[in-house]
Amino acid sequence: MGASGAGRDKRIAERIRADVMDLLLRGAIRDPDVQGAVVSAVDVTSDLSVARVWLRALEGDVDAARRKRLVSAMKRAGGFIRRELGRTLQVRRVPELRFEWDEGADRAARVEALLDEIAIEQRARKEDGES
Repeated sequence: MGASGAGRDKRIAERIRADVMDLLLRGAIRDPDVQGAVVSAVDVTSDLSVARVWLRALEGDVDAARRKRLVSAMKRAGGFIRRELGRTLQVRRVPELRFEWDEGADRAARVEALLDEIAIEQRARKEDGES
């Protein structure tokens, strides 16, 4: 990739993230299942053909049914979102949008909880050893 293309995918990804968030915040996507949706990240392939849009919910810990409804609603709105992006992105072809639930924060919370449990166990063992 030439110097002019270096980082272009990251710039396009950030622009898509900001523009989709703007559509969500303005209520331009009218499906009630997208209420509280947040775009946590966007990854764009180096050839700019596909953009993976990672979603979360503002309410934090949500069940699998809510996650599925939210992602499905965004997929249904994909054509509208892509048309809107076509107006704002200055690219020849708007990337295909693939919406997915962002498991990253859930995994981080699980690891943090496990580390807390380990720390509590170590403190308890240390206190038992001292007495």
